[in-house]
Amino acid sequence: MPFPRALRLFLRSRFIRIPIVAPLVCTLALATAVGSATAATSWTNGQAATLVLGADNFTTAGGGASASRFGGPTDICADAATGKVFVVAHNQNRLLRFSATAATKNGGVAEAVFGQPNFTSSKYNNGGLSAKSLSRPMTCAMDAAGRLFVTDNGNQRVLRYDNAA
Repeated sequence: MPFPRALRLFLRSRFIRIPIVAPLVCTLALATAVGSATAATSWTNGQAATLVLGADNFTTAGGGASASRFGGPTDICADAATGKVFVVAHNQNRLLRFSATAATKNGGVAEAVFGQPNFTSSKYNNGGLSAKSLSRPMTCAMDAAGRLFVTDNGNQRVLRYDNAA
């Protein structure tokens, strides 16, 4: 299911960056976007998560390299126009792209991988240093034109992927 229309319109006009370590900030931003003060004020300490990516469910740990598992996530960003979600898997030298639908299901399966030739590879600079390889990526961001920016920490560079979503 795609993001609600009001949320898509709100996000489309902004530089999208959803930090993993700040769920309250995300809750407040989403509440503002859809005009709901209830969502922002209903947060409680110790509140349970409502979705898990990278693991099958809330009681199993993630890890491993596949389309639905990853290790060492360090950042997440989303494309406002499509609702696609990108997860940086630092320990596996890659990014995974999840469709808007897969990103709303526990244990969702990625539809694309950046930095590796397939979903099960995780070697740094796989195939040699190139425009297709990554080494310890750290962060990602999408701009309004749908370009994905990735900090490729191990190679001391920033990569831009046009039409990434």
